[in-house]
Amino acid sequence: MRVITNKIKAWHQGDHGESNGYLVIDDKNHPWFGKEFDEIDIEVHGRLTFSSEVTEELISLYKELTSEDIGSWIIGFDTAHLYDTYDQWPDKEVRIHAELYLLKTDDREFYKEFTLDPALELSK
Repeated sequence: MRVITNKIKAWHQGDHGESNGYLVIDDKNHPWFGKEFDEIDIEVHGRLTFSSEVTEELISLYKELTSEDIGSWIIGFDTAHLYDTYDQWPDKEVRIHAELYLLKTDDREFYKEFTLDPALELSK
């Protein structure tokens, strides 16, 4: 599992953040694998707004996805809500938010193989 971001290509710079945040789930046993975004109970900026199986077509739209991700499941949130701005949501902040909220879990052992940037240590 890993966090990725994807730059927003629409609108002008002031109407949205720089990118959207996603979690690529490659473990078919993960409780969110295959679930639609509105079936996943998680707090994240503006709520989850996306879920899909990773396909070749999706890889062509998301530069951080690779052919190794085909068949994985991806969930995400956007930064194009009312009052979201480019300055408020630069790519780095979107990535930090995704790491803190999409990887947050009560079962810390489940995610022990994922290493966050030491500066972003999750609260215990």
